Amino acid sequence: MLTAAARLARLLTTPSDRDYLERRARASVVTSAAWLVAGVMALLAVIFVQVAIFAALLQVMPAWGAALVVAAVAVVLAGIAVLVAHRPSRHESLPDDGLLQALANDPGAAATEALAPLVDEALRATRERPSETMLLALAAGVLAGRLLRPPKR
Repeated sequence: MLTAAARLARLLTTPSDRDYLERRARASVVTSAAWLVAGVMALLAVIFVQVAIFAALLQVMPAWGAALVVAAVAVVLAGIAVLVAHRPSRHESLPDDGLLQALANDPGAAATEALAPLVDEALRATRERPSETMLLALAAGVLAGRLLRPPKR
């Protein structure tokens, strides 16, 4: 837990790491744009396939019948997609260990019980690596100062 916070503090204070984060952000934007273009192109491809099927059906039936067949197939495929999207999740639900009931009954005691392992880990890490703890405290102070500073007028 402390090492992640120390890494975050280092990322926020080291210029080379800020450059790295900026490069990663730019790469993420480019990747997102590429996925967007791919999705739009796939949608256009589906539309043109439907137009081709419609044109082929025009050879054997009237235009209204061909349009009805293409629309019916599209509706059936959309219905299947909706059924797949709304099927029950296969993920296991969270175990009911009584924490919610304990929070409802006595929030202070439940929070103390839930946070005790994290506090113990933090104290152990403080004894083992005091320099990281000091860095974490410094970073938390800097971040809190920046976030809690009143806006300039």
